[in-house]
Amino acid sequence: MRVEGGINTWYALVMGMGGCIGLLLLGFISYWCYKLRQDRRRKRSAVASTSSRYESSRLLSRTNLDWPSLPSGSLKSSSSGNLYLSPIPEEFHNDDDMYDEVNRDKEFVKSFCDASEEYMWLDRPALYMGKNRTKSMYLLGRASMPQLGHANFNSDKRFTQLLCTVFPPSKYAAADLPLLKSFFKHIQDVYPRVLPVLDIQQIPETNKMVVVTPYVPQGSLKDYIFHRCKTAMVQIPYHHKYKRHGSGKPLGHSTIARYGRDILLGMQELQQAGLPYYQLHSGNVLLLGDQATLSGYESTFFEPTTSETIRPSPIKLFGQLIFEMVFGSEWSPNRMRMDGTLSYGTLNASTDQFQDVLDVIFAPNSTATIETLLEMPLFRRSTPKIVRSFTRRDQLLEVKTQYKRQPTREMQELVKAALKNVPPPEEHEPMVSIVIQVA
Repeated sequence: MRVEGGINTWYALVMGMGGCIGLLLLGFISYWCYKLRQDRRRKRSAVASTSSRYESSRLLSRTNLDWPSLPSGSLKSSSSGNLYLSPIPEEFHNDDDMYDEVNRDKEFVKSFCDASEEYMWLDRPALYMGKNRTKSMYLLGRASMPQLGHANFNSDKRFTQLLCTVFPPSKYAAADLPLLKSFFKHIQDVYPRVLPVLDIQQIPETNKMVVVTPYVPQGSLKDYIFHRCKTAMVQIPYHHKYKRHGSGKPLGHSTIARYGRDILLGMQELQQAGLPYYQLHSGNVLLLGDQATLSGYESTFFEPTTSETIRPSPIKLFGQLIFEMVFGSEWSPNRMRMDGTLSYGTLNASTDQFQDVLDVIFAPNSTATIETLLEMPLFRRSTPKIVRSFTRRDQLLEVKTQYKRQPTREMQELVKAALKNVPPPEEHEPMVSIVIQVA
């Protein structure tokens, strides 16, 4: 009886182990079939996108684009307005002259790279960067590294990527370029929390300005809020990346304090140079390690605006950015009540320190300044961290000891002229931006 009982026990044990192994094998086969199905779908979608009639990536491998010219009245109808869906500016024009203008800008950038010892033209477009679909993007390689040495980049990880933007025709002449370069060099050397402008050039035929700045592959604060990703997702269209309002995640208390202090110090640096930071939003705040760096301020000089343009207060823009970091939701004008106070709707209540900052900024008849915000507990006690930087940076320095060099009188007059005496937009051509990444 004992022998039969032992045999039955071993038989049950073997059958149980066999059943478990069979279930595992069945699960593995199911997963393998699922992955095969996913790969087939991916291959079919890739083939379909490659063979698409209006796919631009394949066509952009040519240097000279020969896009078809549409009839003059075809773009007026809603059905024909969506004929070309790629974010390439040539597809939205129905005039061959516009194609030629874009190609001329491209040829100038190419010749600029060929004549330079630092940049190498690769003729590789990089699509889907930024909200503006009228700009073209190209990849460049760096031929040498001397420019980075002037920017005092960290020697452990040198930045090899650049961003080149071609702005519309400006009022500046070739004689103004040395003063502009001196001003941007001053910002590059003195202000560590501002993205430096490494080089500017002018297209002689059209007076368009070519501005070269470092490209930060880590991405912007907006990428981090809505995707929790410290990598710039340039291959995803902007309207797909941020198509759902309120889909982001709030940042942590220490992260908001650190980024907020960096942003305030960067605004203070630009204010020291005479530039109010009217371009502040989460897409212009670039992340370098754990440091927030401000960008886009150069558009004050080169983008067409009128002197009557109503500019939002930089302090209000900072409050909107704090709102976006605290709640993970984009700011909208309906957040303001008729009495000037904030309406949070269904959003969860914030902590007292965040609430104090928002109340001070958005209070009726608010007199908040950058200095008073830096004295608030949320930003005054931010834990300093030593991280990589574009220029020499020491977060342990006090605010009063950071700024010693002042812009020259000529630089101050240049900034005042840029803020006040800007030609009206009717005198400019539509903006065509060419953005260049260096790989």
